Amino acid sequence: MALEDLTQRIAEDAAAQRNRLLDDAKKEGASVREELMSEFAASKEGKSAVLKQENERIRRSIRVTTAMKLRSHELQQRRQLVQEVRERALAQLVALDDTAYTQFLSSRIAELPGNEGQITPAARRKAATEAAVQASGKAFEVIEEDASLQGGFRFVRGDLVIDASLEALLSEFFAGRETDVASQLFPATEQNAN
Repeated sequence: MALEDLTQRIAEDAAAQRNRLLDDAKKEGASVREELMSEFAASKEGKSAVLKQENERIRRSIRVTTAMKLRSHELQQRRQLVQEVRERALAQLVALDDTAYTQFLSSRIAELPGNEGQITPAARRKAATEAAVQASGKAFEVIEEDASLQGGFRFVRGDLVIDASLEALLSEFFAGRETDVASQLFPATEQNAN
């Protein structure tokens, strides 16, 4: 019986040791599982935070892009309206009757340097241009009309060429005043922009 007792005792010790190892393994497994779950939760929260940040960055980017597109469209509309104002102003100047046209041109001709040179008038405005030269007190020669000019004239003396076409005069007028014209066309918007 001693052998049986010894065998049983060895079996009991082995079973106890196996149970302790299983318990230790379970505890270690639970600890590792708990640690992994904690890391996973932290990782999930971290990823969630990263995703939230990325989402917010994308939203900001969309807002900025949309605002820029709206502003660009608004500016394009403003430029188009200012261009329409320029075109209407040109049409009104071109449509001036001969008396008003002569007065308008004579002040421009009076500003020209010297008393010699040639003036090329706009199509169908040679007589009014000649009257403007006479009214200005200058003695410039009025030559053949230029069909490319809608109004005004081109002055030439030697190497000096002055484009006093209505298109050029309006461009010069608007060059320094586009902001003023825009603020008159869009008064409330200009105040809000500042």
